[in-house]
Amino acid sequence: VGSTALFSVRAAGRDPLTYQWYRGESGVVTQPVAGANQASYKTGPLTEDSNFWVRVSNLEGHVDSQTFSVEVRDGITYRVTTRSEIENTLEMAMPGDTLELPNGTYEDLVIDLRGQGEENAPITLRAETPGKVILRGESRVQIGGQWLVL
Repeated sequence: VGSTALFSVRAAGRDPLTYQWYRGESGVVTQPVAGANQASYKTGPLTEDSNFWVRVSNLEGHVDSQTFSVEVRDGITYRVTTRSEIENTLEMAMPGDTLELPNGTYEDLVIDLRGQGEENAPITLRAETPGKVILRGESRVQIGGQWLVL
C-alpha cells in the first residue's frame, strides 16, 4: 500500500507517435490519466488494486495495449526462528513484508538477508523486542539487495 508502479511500452510506426495512458480495462477511454502521455508511466502511490493500459496513436490510427493489473497489498509479518524458515520466507518476501525473530539467544545463526524492497515498502528483519534477540558464536548477518532494513 502506498507504493508506485512503473509501466513502459515500445511501439513502432510512422512518426509522430502519441501515447495516452488510462485507468480501467483496455479500450475503455473514460478514465484518461492526466499528463500521462509518454511511452512510460509511473503511477502515484497506490492504495487499491488498479488496472492501466495505453493507447498509441499516429495519423494512420491507434493500437491499444493489453490491460496491466496492479495488486496492492499490505505487508505481512512472518515470525521466523530457524535458518531454514528465514531462507524460505526471504524467497517469498515482497516489498513491505517483515521477518521477526522471537526473543531469545541464537547460536551460530547465519542470516542471508537478500531481497528487493521498495523505498516506501522495504523488506524488514527485526527482533520481537529490541535488545532481546542475542546472536552468539559464529552468527552473522549478510545483506544484499535494495531497500532492506535490519
